Amino acid sequence: MDGLTDKLRDIVLFAAGLIAVGALFMAAFEGLNQRFASATFLGTLGVACVFLVFMPNIEMFKVWGVEAKLREVKDTLTQAQVLTKKLNKLAAINARVSYILMGWGNRMDGPSAKEKQAILDEVDKQLADMEISLEERASITKPFVQLIGIDFYYIYVVVMERYAKVKSADVTRAYEKDKSDANRAIVQKFIDEEGRWMAAKGGGPTGDINSFVFEEAINRATPREWLNDQERVKAMTFAQQLITMFKACEKKGGYTPEGAEFVDNYRRPRGVDEKSRELFGRAYGDTY
Repeated sequence: MDGLTDKLRDIVLFAAGLIAVGALFMAAFEGLNQRFASATFLGTLGVACVFLVFMPNIEMFKVWGVEAKLREVKDTLTQAQVLTKKLNKLAAINARVSYILMGWGNRMDGPSAKEKQAILDEVDKQLADMEISLEERASITKPFVQLIGIDFYYIYVVVMERYAKVKSADVTRAYEKDKSDANRAIVQKFIDEEGRWMAAKGGGPTGDINSFVFEEAINRATPREWLNDQERVKAMTFAQQLITMFKACEKKGGYTPEGAEFVDNYRRPRGVDEKSRELFGRAYGDTY
């Protein structure tokens, strides 16, 4: 029975082959004579017959040991499809970044740290999926992480600078009430101590951001003279919290949730004064 079936299949395939050749030849002839309707029909018939002839051969290839090759081709196509999806995802992320940059480009503010990191987390996931090494990803994220450290640094410095104005107002007000030599000496002592602190911390990060060392910069910016003992402990504790938070951001290669929340809460003057009240109970924006 199987032999009869094979013979019938061979006869059908032979007939289909003859029809394919004849139909394609006639389609060309009809096309040359501008009889396009019949040429289209004959061409379609010829292609269908070709497909009918070769489909069984593809099945026969499996018997002849070519199955592995066909599977390799299929796997390659699958991999290409996966890669295309990844590239499409990266393109979508890039488009989102472009729209955000264009949208915020002419405004004074910008997207929150949390929003920026959400996009960067998607980018990092795609880089990992595309098997970009951890070392290369760290190299890519380093400038961004350094800028996070600079943001932390300036928030800290502005908190201290504005609180220095609070302390300066205290000693100045005391002198205006009582212009004694003792109060004059207190004012001068504060001016000298604040001046030494300003000189020690310098102008902040400049030039190549890759040379910025956060822990060294934040330690230089921590006041040790013009604060009282209790205030000094609070300032140093705040500095250590920022050092710990920055190290976590370095490890992640971007904002941690805590780091993003910190920047979003305290990057504006109102937030700086809020942090000053949290630390010292007073802020420059308060009424005395």
